Amino acid sequence: MGYERRWVAWLLLILLAFIWGSSFILIKYGLGFYTVDGTKIETFNGYQLGALRIFIAFLALMPLLFKYLKKEYLRKWRPLIVVAICGNGLPAFLFGLAEERLDSGLVGMLNSFTVVFTLLIGVYLFKLRPKWFNIVGISIATFGAVVLGYSGYNGSDSSITGVFLVILATIFYAISLNTIKYKLNDVPSPAIATLAFLFIGPLCGFLALYLGVGKILSDVQGAFFSLGMIALLAVVGTAFALVVFNTIIKTSSAVFASSVTYLIPIVALLWGIYDGELLTGAHFSGMAIILLGVYLVNRK
Repeated sequence: MGYERRWVAWLLLILLAFIWGSSFILIKYGLGFYTVDGTKIETFNGYQLGALRIFIAFLALMPLLFKYLKKEYLRKWRPLIVVAICGNGLPAFLFGLAEERLDSGLVGMLNSFTVVFTLLIGVYLFKLRPKWFNIVGISIATFGAVVLGYSGYNGSDSSITGVFLVILATIFYAISLNTIKYKLNDVPSPAIATLAFLFIGPLCGFLALYLGVGKILSDVQGAFFSLGMIALLAVVGTAFALVVFNTIIKTSSAVFASSVTYLIPIVALLWGIYDGELLTGAHFSGMAIILLGVYLVNRK
């Protein structure tokens, strides 16, 4: 990267970190409405939130469809479907389901594992050649994830399931990252986001109706507030952020783009503290270990 391009990439990375670091608190309020005395009223579940998030993001990107619905882009339908499912579809549901079980700050910290899987998948599928300290970084980050996962354990299988769901989502993100870098590098970033949602957006709209979103909006207190949070998450945290993210990948590297996970945990953690979530020394220790591992994974 040239000097100017490097600065642009870093500025975009910081912007993206703030947007995505804030997404976890939006997911929290998309799942429930909190009264003045702090009582939580459950509104949408993880499946409904995921379907609404994708469908609203699809609607937000549709004005771009007429510009990017071209044969030369549609010929790349296979990698676009991979990005649609792994980069957009499955993680939207997995993160919603995870936050039914875990605090938003913890989920944001675990999301830093994306960079580790980005390197691993790049090695096995796209013939990247890591150095010894990259391998050490993977080992350290894995240990940090175990520490962090254990710190989120509250004596129930539900919390362990939540950690597993986040880790699974980061694997899907990593698949999408490498696919964009190595299979869609000649497709404009807005086109990737728009066409990917074209494959899954309408389906998720029907799924949201099937899952009873309309009834919740009419019957449950605070449902429209939660819908507003999901809409903000979809338009800014999904549609707009994906265009920025794809731009970073295409102008730098998949591993550099996944380095947004350096900063996402910090933003998510600050939101969690602001919102009164209980964070212990084990949370901070686990995050520090993971970030050390991520640094070594990303080092060249």
